[in-house]
Amino acid sequence: MKLWNKKVFTQALPTFLVLLFCFASVASALKTGEKIPDILGRKLGGGLFRLSAEKGKPLVLNFFSTSCKPCREEMPELAALEKKYPAVKVVSVHAEDRDVNTVAVFVSKLAAAPETVVCGGAMVKKDFGIYGFPHTVVIDAKGMVLAQYRGYTPDNMTQLEKVMAGL
Repeated sequence: MKLWNKKVFTQALPTFLVLLFCFASVASALKTGEKIPDILGRKLGGGLFRLSAEKGKPLVLNFFSTSCKPCREEMPELAALEKKYPAVKVVSVHAEDRDVNTVAVFVSKLAAAPETVVCGGAMVKKDFGIYGFPHTVVIDAKGMVLAQYRGYTPDNMTQLEKVMAGL
């Protein structure tokens, strides 16, 4: 009796690898109370952004992609929350390999958006445990993770606002 079928194996392998990547991302995700890793990126308005330079003020990092439809809805809401709670800085971080101009066009089509930083790729996703967009991380003034939200839902936005109100 044959224990495995080559055709089934080759068809199942891609699915297995995707699931393995997702579980590995969840396992390496930041935990509440952990110190955040540093990020270096390019601001859409010009200049460089370094996350470690933002210590001393609570921060909301919103990781997004230009291909993410829910991100289009969430970013204007985040900009409104930043206006409502000016003690908390909100930064949207494009975490995929795209050029600055592509991201600038995406952001220009939104009703409003927080400060936007382009910071490509795999290391940012790995360091923050991002396996889908949007992914939001709330950071205290000492650079520690207070909360994380995966996806865009009314409940996530309500919870995020409660956390921002308390900072």
